[in-house]
Amino acid sequence: MGVAVILVEALRNVPASAVAGLVGAVLLTTQGSASSLLLDVLRLFPDIYQESVGDSASTSFKEDGERIRTYVAALFYLLKCSGTEEENLEKVIWTACVPLLRSGNTKFRSLQVEVAEMLAQATAERSDWGAVKSSLAPLCLESLYPQLMQKGDPDSDQHVRAVASQAWRMLEKKHNVSPSKSTPHHREELLSASAVCQLLGTLLSAALDSLSRANDIVKGPVVGKYSAQKFCEEFVSIFLSPALSMLSQPVDSSLRHCAAQSLLPSLLTSSVKFGWSSDASFEARGVEARKSSLQEVWRCCQTLLSHGPSQRQDVYMALASFSDLLFPAVLPPLPAEMEVDELEVEGVQVFDIRNDILFWEELKTGLADADSLTRKRALFILRKALPGIQPTDAGSSSDAYQKPSESHSSGKSMNRTSNQNSSKRSQWAEKEAGFLGVGAVRNKFTAVDGWRQRWDAFILLHETLEEYGIHLVEAAWSHQMLFLLQFTMPKGDAKDAGPYWAGSLLQKKALNIDVNFTWISVLWQRGFDHKNPQVRRLVMQSFLEVEWERIRRLSSLLPENVVLGPFLEALDDPVHHKDFGMKGLYSSVTAEGAAKFIRAFSASLASRRRGVFVVRLAKSILSKNRGRSGLMTQAICLEAAALASCTGTVPVTNLSSENKLQASDMWNEQDNEGPACLLDLLKSMVDSCKHHFNPSYRAKVCGHLLRVASTLVAVQKVAFVKFASFLTSFPKEQMTFGGSLHHLLMSWIQAPNAGSKSDSASQINSWMVEGLHNMADTFLKLPGFLSSAVTDEDVEAWSLEADRWTRLLALGLVNGTDCQHMISMIQTHARQIYSHAYMSACTPERLLLLLRSIFKEFKTTVDSPSEVNLGYNSYSRSRSIRQGDRRITNMVLIIMDEVKSYAGRSVAAFWEYEQKGLNDLPAAVKGKLGGPSQRRLPSRLTPAVLLGVLSISILAEGCLWCCQVGCLSEIQEPVVTYLWKFAWEVVTTPRTMSQISAELQLAALEAFTYVCKALAKTTTPFHVTAAHAWIKLDRKTGPYLPDTPGKMPDGLLSVLFNNVGDSALINALGRSRRAVLYGCKWSSADSLLSISRQSLSFPDKFQGDESRSSAFSNSTLVRVFRDCIESLESAGEEYFLPLLRSIRWLMRWEVIEKMATDDDHDKYQIMWTLVQAGWSAVVDCNKRRVAPTAAFLSAIFHPAVFGNLEMHGSREDQEECGPLKWLLNRLIDLGSRSPRTMRLTALHITGLWLSFPETATCYMKELKKLSLYGGESVDEELDGEILESDSAAQEYATLIQSSDPELTEEFTNSEMYVRVTVAVMVHTLATQIQNLKPDPVGANPLAMQHAWNFGRAFLLELLTAAAEDTDLNKELYKKKSAIHRRKVRVWQMLCILSSFLCREDLPQLILRLKKCLHRNNIPSVRQYIETFAAQIFLRFPELIEENLISALHDYNMKTQALSSYVLIAANVLFGTPASRREELIHQVLPAILPFMTSHHHNLRSFTQVLIYRILSQFRPGVGTAKTSQEGQQCLHAIASYLEGNADCSRMRAFVEKHLDTFDPVSSTTPRGIFGSRYGEVDTTKSAEDHPFECATIAVLDQVGLFLNEAREELRESMAADAMALTVEESLCSKEGKEIGGKPGKEVGDDSRSPSASTKGEKDPRVLQSPDDSPPVHLDIQKKIASLRFSDFHTGETKVNTSRMSEYDTESELLLESIESRAKELIRMRGGRQDLIVVASLVGSVPNLAGLARTCEVFKASTLVVADAAVAEDRQFQLISVTAEQWIPLLEVPEVGISSYLKRKRREGYSILGLEQTANSVSVDKYLFPKKVVLVLGRESDGIPVDIIHSLDTCLEIPQLGVIRSLNVHVSGAIAVWEYTRQQLSRSSP
Repeated sequence: MGVAVILVEALRNVPASAVAGLVGAVLLTTQGSASSLLLDVLRLFPDIYQESVGDSASTSFKEDGERIRTYVAALFYLLKCSGTEEENLEKVIWTACVPLLRSGNTKFRSLQVEVAEMLAQATAERSDWGAVKSSLAPLCLESLYPQLMQKGDPDSDQHVRAVASQAWRMLEKKHNVSPSKSTPHHREELLSASAVCQLLGTLLSAALDSLSRANDIVKGPVVGKYSAQKFCEEFVSIFLSPALSMLSQPVDSSLRHCAAQSLLPSLLTSSVKFGWSSDASFEARGVEARKSSLQEVWRCCQTLLSHGPSQRQDVYMALASFSDLLFPAVLPPLPAEMEVDELEVEGVQVFDIRNDILFWEELKTGLADADSLTRKRALFILRKALPGIQPTDAGSSSDAYQKPSESHSSGKSMNRTSNQNSSKRSQWAEKEAGFLGVGAVRNKFTAVDGWRQRWDAFILLHETLEEYGIHLVEAAWSHQMLFLLQFTMPKGDAKDAGPYWAGSLLQKKALNIDVNFTWISVLWQRGFDHKNPQVRRLVMQSFLEVEWERIRRLSSLLPENVVLGPFLEALDDPVHHKDFGMKGLYSSVTAEGAAKFIRAFSASLASRRRGVFVVRLAKSILSKNRGRSGLMTQAICLEAAALASCTGTVPVTNLSSENKLQASDMWNEQDNEGPACLLDLLKSMVDSCKHHFNPSYRAKVCGHLLRVASTLVAVQKVAFVKFASFLTSFPKEQMTFGGSLHHLLMSWIQAPNAGSKSDSASQINSWMVEGLHNMADTFLKLPGFLSSAVTDEDVEAWSLEADRWTRLLALGLVNGTDCQHMISMIQTHARQIYSHAYMSACTPERLLLLLRSIFKEFKTTVDSPSEVNLGYNSYSRSRSIRQGDRRITNMVLIIMDEVKSYAGRSVAAFWEYEQKGLNDLPAAVKGKLGGPSQRRLPSRLTPAVLLGVLSISILAEGCLWCCQVGCLSEIQEPVVTYLWKFAWEVVTTPRTMSQISAELQLAALEAFTYVCKALAKTTTPFHVTAAHAWIKLDRKTGPYLPDTPGKMPDGLLSVLFNNVGDSALINALGRSRRAVLYGCKWSSADSLLSISRQSLSFPDKFQGDESRSSAFSNSTLVRVFRDCIESLESAGEEYFLPLLRSIRWLMRWEVIEKMATDDDHDKYQIMWTLVQAGWSAVVDCNKRRVAPTAAFLSAIFHPAVFGNLEMHGSREDQEECGPLKWLLNRLIDLGSRSPRTMRLTALHITGLWLSFPETATCYMKELKKLSLYGGESVDEELDGEILESDSAAQEYATLIQSSDPELTEEFTNSEMYVRVTVAVMVHTLATQIQNLKPDPVGANPLAMQHAWNFGRAFLLELLTAAAEDTDLNKELYKKKSAIHRRKVRVWQMLCILSSFLCREDLPQLILRLKKCLHRNNIPSVRQYIETFAAQIFLRFPELIEENLISALHDYNMKTQALSSYVLIAANVLFGTPASRREELIHQVLPAILPFMTSHHHNLRSFTQVLIYRILSQFRPGVGTAKTSQEGQQCLHAIASYLEGNADCSRMRAFVEKHLDTFDPVSSTTPRGIFGSRYGEVDTTKSAEDHPFECATIAVLDQVGLFLNEAREELRESMAADAMALTVEESLCSKEGKEIGGKPGKEVGDDSRSPSASTKGEKDPRVLQSPDDSPPVHLDIQKKIASLRFSDFHTGETKVNTSRMSEYDTESELLLESIESRAKELIRMRGGRQDLIVVASLVGSVPNLAGLARTCEVFKASTLVVADAAVAEDRQFQLISVTAEQWIPLLEVPEVGISSYLKRKRREGYSILGLEQTANSVSVDKYLFPKKVVLVLGRESDGIPVDIIHSLDTCLEIPQLGVIRSLNVHVSGAIAVWEYTRQQLSRSSP
């Protein structure tokens, strides 16, 4: 023991690596036995272990772990030295290894792994496998059993117990193991699952390694010594089942990880190599083991997958761990006699997981999983599964699939466009893609290799989506996707690659795997959900570019779940819809492409499946909330799916009955996904689009959905209730007569054969009539109010049912006769409503609700007289009901007396219950707080009260209906008299104010509100006099009645305020019920205040609003006004709107003037009080609602007070604020948080300023804020709220509207609306001043003088800000930044204010303008400064010489400022009248000519363009008196050079159209400035390319863009030249020769031909190799040679023969390359033929691109197109291959062709047309003159007749075939070549 203690102490201070040396030294020194020393150390180990574990606080874990590791290493070294004693190994296991493995401390995890490895190594060295098995097998098995029982799935516990029991029995019986000796009694003595798996896995791996090293595998039963093979076989038989049970654990992931990573790989390897103990042959056991074990693994994986996707990662981890076994690359040895087709070993078949379709399906799911780690593991499994597959003949032949080729059988590419382009990003992508071999894959097309390449391409694309940036993804997709698609196209009737793999390891008949659509869809799914938006956009573009309509059986190729899942979700991504909503078009390029795809997919389905597909598509759309663009796109796709059988995008209304789907044959009768389900889904989609407030957007969505229904649903095949519910979900304004969808609805319902062949229009009409009758009968016969405890919510629900029926009637579903029957039915019931109140055929309350719905649905207003006239004068029984229909009016007049009687009986509930002594509320009601629709009444009272309110309201609405349709005189006098009587009775009847009485009074006031609305419209002297006489007789109300009829409204309003102001009434009501009371009060006041004195005395003066006066006394108006101010401060939202309307009426009746006159009040203070109270209310109200905001503006900023200057402040002191100015400042501050408030404020205030221009001078700072306000955000809810809300529309109409509504309406939903309204106001004032007199000063009316002063002051204020403001002075700012935005806005407004330029202000204006011109600014800002300056010089020409010409002579000025002065001078010259232009030319032209030689390229190029325009436009006007003959010759030479030079022509074509934007008149008007909101921007471009702040494209911007492109071309050419020189030198340096042979000569210059060379001479075109190998020719393809070396006329290739060594420095090479390239560009762009091709009639982009390419190849001088912007189109650029950069494009619209041809005829051109006419000349027989204009016609119609008459000759191409014409591009190319051929033949000797 002493030696052991010394050794242990020594081990404390040495590392594990020194253990062997230390122990060896101890053994050598002591000469002791290693075995005895081992036993001594083992006795000390428990104390050592406890010391290390228990003393962790005093020492670090690192020290403890290292110490134990050293001890264990010493034990195993002693074990190694002790010999072969079996007991020693067992003692080491139980004494040292097991305690360490039992430790639950996670810090010992790495130590446990090392212990297991040491044990395995020692066992392998000793070959003592039996000891390990007998020691550890029972412990490990016992340790696993409780963990499986505890953590297993309850459903699988029974299976786990069976497995464990079977393992124990096998352990006891077969292997003679007695577990009782080692069975632990405590859970803490067991090993953890991770320790067991790690230990067993390490031991098995060691056993396998020892066998492989010794090559000691026994083929057959193992006998004798317990070997490693025996160990492996028995451990497989013992632990394989528990390990598989661990793998299939669905709950505990730790067990799965342990089994998959540590234990199962070794177990399966052993199983495959040895099988398990059996009497079968070795081969049979191996095959059986492989099959059984791998099957079990796959079964466990499937079990995990069945529990959900959360276990998918563990499944892939397990498959990855066993990948070498599941997918072996080398076949096991097979018997020679075994058949390849049927591999069996004694009846046992081979198992290969790749034979299971579920495996490949699961791989697809994993590759598209949302989790990144899962996708990576799935890709790893795919990589492992593919190498062992050998493609069979079937898989690689072309029987089933097309081989890759450049095009399909049709000759067209699978993709519409190619993703390749010449952008810099694309070039970098190409280079980086080359490092991955992207480009190498696509060019190998062998049959077998093609199969491999497809998988390589698939894996590459998947990897790029996972790992790489957007540029590499773009390159990979552009290279590989077309390659994959070409292989997935089935030919003939071959089935799709539904089987999954071709060939197997054993070449058996198996399934067929290839990269078909199901695999490519994985890439699309992954791309659709990529985190990078650019990648998502690229993948979607690639997907939509596929020509899906050309793919047969698309639905069988592409899985439907991909279409309804990832693709549909991707359509909701805003990144795909950057162009959505531009120019008011609610569509996008993506939406159009998606619709084409969905149409193709749906068309490939059978008829019955198509209907089901549409239903499923609708369900998928409704599965989540969609964005605006997503919902619209998906609605378009839904329509495309429904119209799949129709070609094109033909509306349903234009489809013939043969082309429409037979809806009756579309569905199965028992199908749950039938037409009724479809209508429900479409209804839900209509409802979902309602939260998008823009009415145009909703109309588009609803139109698409209605087309779906009209295409797929036969109306008679669904229940009428379903049909009615679907139609009434659509917005009313779209479906009724005149709506955007009404014609579509009628075509669906009335067209014969729209649903099925048996349905005729008469049958459908009968079905509609029957449905409407049944619906009305059902509604009217249901129980009424008094039958149950009815509440306001129930009444609302019944009203919705009535509204639905009335809406159907308004849609015009039935003809006029049937409509009349409906009205007659209602009329019949209503005429008996009083006499048969409780008849069984009709419930009176429901009948009244139906009448209310009719009034609401068919009402019209006095503002739409056309509708009134239509309803009244054009009455016809043959049409359906319209607004204001006379039939409804007749019904109302007939039933009104009966309804009055019924109402008289119903309203008794307001008073009779109080007379019965019902004063206290029941206990159940007292606890309720009440609310707007919750009455605090006993349940037996509520129905009667509701009936009273309803009956009175219907009577009042009947009177309002008659007034609106112009039948006021036909209303019966007793009806109006009864309304007056009821009104007086409500406000004068005394009450004992208990809680019940208060509620009854409140209900009566609700009915009173309806009555007041009717009285305000029916007030006439006749009615008022009759009512006064009748009410005076009533003893209850008579004492309160005024003495004269004319004072009745005044008296009624006064008594109302007394009644509502009663404190007893207020105190008896709860807080929420008081809000209802005040709402009744102010709604009634609003109605009564509208009564004028003229309506009581002079009924013939209803129209003259200006002469109307109030019918109320001053005292009443003042009292109401004071009440308004008191209520305004604390107004609630329930009555805020009627309160403001009341204030508006009071302001109209000039109540402030009356208060100041009667009570000696200060109007100024009164207004301050009102403004402050109103502001307090505005702060608390909902600022986004239109109605209250508009009502507030129209009430406070009323014209009656706005004209009073005292309300605004001082004109001189802008800091002084009157009440209105103070309020406006608060509203502007509020506008930063509420843009809608700001827009409404700007609209109203600018209208007031226009009416009272003298007040605008007080608001300079406010006008400046409004001019700079806003961004580019869009709020489309404004239009929607105005359209849907009657109150919002009514209040919006009260605002003073813009003087140019057509322009401002374009900006209604934008924040730019504020600036546009201010600009329109300013421009309107200027126009009014100019219309009065040219010089407005002094001679104009006073108002115009004020307007003139305002404009001058505002102009000076803004210009001062532009010159002096800190932000506006900044010269360094980013494009589209806040400063850039403010600068543009200021100068836009200054341009509009230029109409107010005054001579007295010129010194200040010029000084500030010069400051701004001399500062650096972005061209989009400078263009407005230049426009403003041009206006000054045009208005005051005397300033030109002093300020403009002198500035042009300042050659040291900033280049940017000089450019601006040059443009100003040109604009002034073009805008000057012809009478003064001659003199101005002689001033301007000499001043700007020197800039043609400027060192600054922008200024020089820009000046050349302007000089050419001046000389070409005014050349005849250059006078001879002031210009010498030499000077004129010089100018003509300059003009000729600028006209003939190719670079100048190209520059003009690029810039010229932007020079025409300046117009002296329109450039300073709101329409000229803001009318280019969308400009000429292509809507397919991103939002960043859209016009900024409506700014047009600046000319200098275009110049810079052109020069940058030219500079980029030059750089690329220089690089190409340098590369060519380098290649030539490297080739020639091998021979030591000059480039091209002899020095100083060029290839091809040798006078001798190659054939005439002597034998010893060398061909100069051939490079001789250093050895005797064949010579290398430099004869390369012409089209890939640099253009620099080509000659157009000879076709020869010229190469510079100078050597690289001749250049001394790199700079000389660069200069030479630049000079050479410049000369070549000049030569190439010059020398063009006098041929002009006019293609303005050609509309196809591919044809135009082809013509551009043809014209460039044959060097035509010009290609004329209708829109030069077509050159920016991506498709054009792909086809033209940069031809547009070389051929000049001239823009001539179709309307200007005749003028252009006339001008060219005057220039000596012959005008020829390519057209087949009676006098056409064959093109091969026509002798072309030198100067030719060739006109090409439209693709289908040819050249129009009016242009044919202007042609000199018509040419035609001789034809030999049947087809009558060629493509326009082909025809043009033939004619251009014939012209070129003739010109070349003439020029040749």
